[in-house]
Amino acid sequence: MGLSGTIDANTLVALSSLRTLNFMNNNFNGSIPEFNKLTGLRTIFLSYNRFSGDIPGNAFKGMVRLNKLYLSKNRFTGPIPTSLATLPRLSDLKLDGNRFSEEIPDFKQEKLHVVDLSNN
Repeated sequence: MGLSGTIDANTLVALSSLRTLNFMNNNFNGSIPEFNKLTGLRTIFLSYNRFSGDIPGNAFKGMVRLNKLYLSKNRFTGPIPTSLATLPRLSDLKLDGNRFSEEIPDFKQEKLHVVDLSNN
């Protein structure tokens, strides 16, 4: 759709039944929104945008329902957020095509079936 600008998670908090966010293939930029305010989310699809910068280690803290996170083909840098390793239902994690560096968190989720960290 060619959407651009930034995403303000605060504008989505009132949507208490929101389970999926799909903003793939747009031109959103800036840092990752504070999606941890949306604790009911199960899937987040942000691949193929222009998000950038480091993602805070606690960016996904408390998102116990999150099972799919696609952040591929953005411009994220720094370490992979450690809070991802604490998500009990995480099954799909796609972080490929960014600029992540440093160590990979200690993922121990039994349901984690897809992990793509290529091209970082």
